[in-house]
Amino acid sequence: MNYQKLLIDNLALIDQLARMTGRRQHLSVDEQQDFCGYVRLKLIEDDYAVLRKFKHRSSLWTYLAMVIERAALD
Repeated sequence: MNYQKLLIDNLALIDQLARMTGRRQHLSVDEQQDFCGYVRLKLIEDDYAVLRKFKHRSSLWTYLAMVIERAALD
């Protein structure tokens, strides 16, 4: 599977989830933008390790929402 393509095809969803999580964490608009960048880097790290762990046991939306929520805890 081409994980780079999966990431690129779902950037809008990833950014939407990151902004939504940022708002729940009471981040400012600038902090939300930084968090979006942080999330993107986390998804690219270690040759797309987070995306490679996706096993289709849930929707991609649900999986990414949980990954991003956990990234906010970091």
